[in-house]
Parts: sequence; C-alpha cells; structure tokens
Amino acid sequence: MFLFFILSGYVMSYVYPSPVCWRDFFTARLARLLPVYEVTLLAVLPVLLWSQHEGRTSVYHPPITAGNVAANIFMIQQWLPMKGWYSINHPAWSLSVEAFLYVVMFPVLILSRRFVGRRGLYMALVAWGVGGGTLLYSGHFYLLDHCWYLPLLVGLAGFGTGFGLENLSGRPLQYPRFVAGLALALIGGSLLYRVVVPDGTRLFLVMGLVLLVVASAERGWAYRLLARPALLYLGDISYSLYLSHVPIELFFAALRERAEGLVHARWGRMGLHFVELGLILGCSFAVATLSYRYLEVPFRRLIRDRFVRPEPGAQARGFA
Repeated sequence: MFLFFILSGYVMSYVYPSPVCWRDFFTARLARLLPVYEVTLLAVLPVLLWSQHEGRTSVYHPPITAGNVAANIFMIQQWLPMKGWYSINHPAWSLSVEAFLYVVMFPVLILSRRFVGRRGLYMALVAWGVGGGTLLYSGHFYLLDHCWYLPLLVGLAGFGTGFGLENLSGRPLQYPRFVAGLALALIGGSLLYRVVVPDGTRLFLVMGLVLLVVASAERGWAYRLLARPALLYLGDISYSLYLSHVPIELFFAALRERAEGLVHARWGRMGLHFVELGLILGCSFAVATLSYRYLEVPFRRLIRDRFVRPEPGAQARGFA
C-alpha cells in the first residue's frame, strides 16, 4: 500500500499543476472513488451482518453499528480515533486515508509550490517518506488494522514522497536504465530477504519502490515494461479488483462452511483449497472487469461531461 500512496501523490501532482480548480478536483476525485466504493460496501454488508449474527467478529468481520456504517458511507472511518469505527469492507481503509489526503494534505502541498525553499522541502518530504515508510512497515506493519493513526501516517509518508518526487523531477535522469535496474534489484533482493528473515527491515524495499517510480517517469525500458497491454489492463481494473475481492472471498467462505462436509469428502482439504482459490480469482477478475466497464467508466464520463470544466492541457494529462 505504500507504493499506492507514492503513486497517488506523484500522479496528483502531475495531473494538477498550480493553480488548481478545487471544484473540479473534488468532483473528479468523487467520480473516481465513490461508485465502486459504495457498491462494494453495500455488497459486503449482508455477509457481515450474517457473520455478526453467527457470533463471528474479526478484521474481516468487524462489528456493524449505525455509527460505523455512516462513517464508512462518508469514507471517514480512518480519520478519527472513534471507538467501533472500522472499515466494513476491509480494503477500504486505504480509500478513507486517500480521501483524508485529498481534503487535508493535498491543498497544503499545492500551497507549498509558492515557497522560496520548496526544493529543500520536497527533499525533506522524500527523505521523511522513505524513513517513515521503512519504520512503519518494519515495526508496525501488523498493527495497521488496529491503530487509527498508523494508516494515516503511512498515507502521509507515501503521498508526500510521491508529491516531492514529481516536483523534483524537473530535469531528466542521466542514467534511467541504471536507476530502473537498481530499483528492481532492491525490490527483488528485499523480497528474497523477507523470505529468509520475515521480521527484517523493509528499508531496501521502500527505496526500491521510490526509485521505480522515478525511473518509470522517464520513457525508458521501465516505462515500456509497465506500459504493456496486460499491465495496463490490470491497472484499469485494479481499483475494482482491490475493493471487490474481500466481499467475494467472504461469500465463498460462507459457502464453504455450509458445504464443507460434502465437498471435503470428494476433493479433500487441499483440493477444496485450490478449487475455492480458483473460484475466488476467477470471480474477482470477472466482477472487476464488469465493474470497470459498466460502473467506473460510465460514471466518470458522466461526471466529467456534466460538472468538470475542461482546462488547457487537461486532455493531454488525462482524467486521473
């Protein structure tokens, strides 16, 4: 998720150069986030209410209260230390943090472009993001679901890093291929290290992610790799895939509990696991594809055409 916040800060800074029309900004952001968010929230509520009725509560089965439902509808469940506030659809915690960044941090960062010493500020943001991201992920990764302030700190560190990188990247990299190769080496080496030492530092992983974002901004092989049609398609449906996979997983978990005796006798425990995994993956990709085509894109076009005023250069930057 740290990479998601870095990319978000980078893209927002690129798409919205100063001055920003805040009416168009917030309209575009709502059009991007809300349709799929609200639909998946409605989809997961019946399953969680049934689980609560059965006496099961966990990160994936949080207690359902009227206040918590209202907080989730307005996407503010991660903003305040309110008892009983959780993301009903578990992945939605990052969207609540993202909404907080749009409302609170992004306007402040836009104002920072007027500062005389802004380059030093952006360097400090990147350094703080790398250090803060490493500290949070190394020491508190498993607490992100239980402490209201840790997700906000992760979002602030990543978003500030991405914003700072975009505003510092005025001149082309001298060695983009080397930077991209170093990024992949750091990410790959860090992942292998994590297999051997599960509780080891995530410093090199965070540094690799930051360097990968910087290298991808250049039109080199890293950019061409990430611009492959399959990866672009995955990027298009990733938002719907991210939000819909938990409701689908909970649905199949409920089915498994009802039919585990019959299915287990036929396929065995391992066979049941692979069958369930295949069904979850297949349904998740199918739902994400349909959601992107018939929910995300139509709503974004509708909002853009009716409420967002066209700006010079907006077509070139795209409707992020």
